[in-house]
Amino acid sequence: RCFEFVMPYSLIMPDSSVITISEEGDIEKIRTWYEENPKSDKRPKVEFPVTIYLLDVEEEDTLTLTSPEDLKEVMEFCNGEKGKDKGKDKGKDKGKHKGKGKKDWCKKLEISEIDDCIKDYVDSNFPNDEIVHARTIVTKDDITIHIVKLSENGILKFGEDCEFID
Repeated sequence: RCFEFVMPYSLIMPDSSVITISEEGDIEKIRTWYEENPKSDKRPKVEFPVTIYLLDVEEEDTLTLTSPEDLKEVMEFCNGEKGKDKGKDKGKDKGKHKGKGKKDWCKKLEISEIDDCIKDYVDSNFPNDEIVHARTIVTKDDITIHIVKLSENGILKFGEDCEFID
């Protein structure tokens, strides 16, 4: 993988129980669950939001994912890069990410780099809050998404033309 989960994070097991991973040794809890449930072949699901740490980048680079779609996008990119390197791409076109490094599809933004229309939206709708982190992501379908994290009200997503998504 080209990322690691930032601890703590939680996994929802196939029986809907939740295992929280707070330290490296907690991974054993997952093995134990499968030993106690040998008939289960389903994988656990990640509980969102979850923060990931992008590997192989020059500076500390974290990203908060808010949905399974976000995780799928990162996984597809990682698999596309690894598949390309190991000859396992199976002919799938990875769109904009093909031949690109992480810096080309996911960029941390300084507050000064955030579009004014996004700052205006935050000022109008969350006047007592502040932007603490921002990032621009280009999806495999060549769609640009701006993600803004607020100190009190969580994460906001905006389209390329500053339209509020989520």
